[in-house]
Amino acid sequence: IEPKLLKDKIGKWGQLQEWERDRDVKGDNHRHTSHLYAVYPYNEDIAMDSTDDRITVRVPNLQHYAQNSFGRDANVMAAKADKSSEPLMSFRNCCGYLKLQIYGSSTISHIELRGNNSEILAGAAYLSFAEDGVPEMVVYDGDTTISLNCGEGVRLSDNAASPTEFWFALPQIGR
Repeated sequence: IEPKLLKDKIGKWGQLQEWERDRDVKGDNHRHTSHLYAVYPYNEDIAMDSTDDRITVRVPNLQHYAQNSFGRDANVMAAKADKSSEPLMSFRNCCGYLKLQIYGSSTISHIELRGNNSEILAGAAYLSFAEDGVPEMVVYDGDTTISLNCGEGVRLSDNAASPTEFWFALPQIGR
């Protein structure tokens, strides 16, 4: 997508040029870059509803094992900046975490997590920002299970004092 983005240009009135051609009128202080949003991880399903500043994102139903952490791309994070903020954007987590600690003599290749009451744990979600800039996410359509793929398998620790950790990134349920 980056090659398709316009390069920064300065317009004839000294303003940041927002369009391919210099269309601005002198004295027009309206800027389209007053709010900037960023979402991680990127996927093609991300969409912005400009009428209510709500972003549609996807919480993955398939997560991948990572030692001592959640897997890459499992956690949705978001950032927002407006014209009054610092130029740097700080990402904030939109999910919580569930850490399972298991010990024994088995090798785990897959763990499936499901709620007690068929809660939606993954899928399409709306992301918005509270007044204080904290992201709020509500999953509205999707799956009632999340699978953790452990690849070739994870050998469990046989020591109860240092069990093997398995992490899931989960949206807030029941708001």
